Amino acid sequence: MREADLPEPSGRLFFFSAGALFVGEGLVNEPHRHFTASISFALTGRLRVRTRSRNWWDTRGVAFAPNVEQAMDAPSGTVVILQIDPETEDYRRIAALFGAGRVSELDQALCEKLVAVSRSELEQGVPDPKRLWSAIVGALAVPGREAPRRDPRIDQLLRMLKDCYLDPPPAAALAKRVGLSEVRIVHLFSQQMGLPMRRYLLWLRLRSVIYSLALGQTLTEAAHAAGFADSAHMSRTFRGMFGLAPSLLLKENRKLQIEFVLPSSADEAGPHYEFDLARLREIELMQAEKRNRRA
Repeated sequence: MREADLPEPSGRLFFFSAGALFVGEGLVNEPHRHFTASISFALTGRLRVRTRSRNWWDTRGVAFAPNVEQAMDAPSGTVVILQIDPETEDYRRIAALFGAGRVSELDQALCEKLVAVSRSELEQGVPDPKRLWSAIVGALAVPGREAPRRDPRIDQLLRMLKDCYLDPPPAAALAKRVGLSEVRIVHLFSQQMGLPMRRYLLWLRLRSVIYSLALGQTLTEAAHAAGFADSAHMSRTFRGMFGLAPSLLLKENRKLQIEFVLPSSADEAGPHYEFDLARLREIELMQAEKRNRRA
């Protein structure tokens, strides 16, 4: 499918340091896989989803573990999609959803609960994104079955990668900093994070693209800021990870209302908060400089 053929979703898209939340209509995406866990459910109607190992099926709600290839077809009806970053405490709370498998169809009772808590927030008018996020995560959480915590050396490595994602040192140098061999750090990272280190770095670069586009930069500006040679290369990579064209996030094209939800306390700050805040400030400064040049 060509980029111009992709439908344009409408609704509200909230970005948190812990992930993203979409509430809207007209969402159809291509096969893709990304770092976050995806929980999708229909407020009205049903969803059609597929994975690499299973062809299209209808469902009211489904949960995909991180790095699972997936596609969705929901051209009518309202859907809610929660993307939860695996580095967060919220992910630890909901990880039991996946059990031994990587894809879990949500049962009727859970879907009804998710619809009820979502409608309770949405019927107030403009939803409070933090309350809506918390209500959905609370409905999904399985008390007493949180995922185990990561090796602290992986946490140390994650912090380093966020600081140098555009020009990371060789794996051997990173391994030395955390006191492991190169072979061990590569294996341990893939085991605990569910994807290779190289793909995690690509995820960080594409998160930067999202922020750039949502704040008004062009495809070319966003691509160069994230270390891509050109916008065509970035667009192909973006579609492979998100199943959507990055042009949907351009201000002049989008039907989405996009909002960045910053934490109001240290307790709410997710693993990407400092990274995200620095990126927001950098883009806002660039936009201000651009306006001054035009004046």
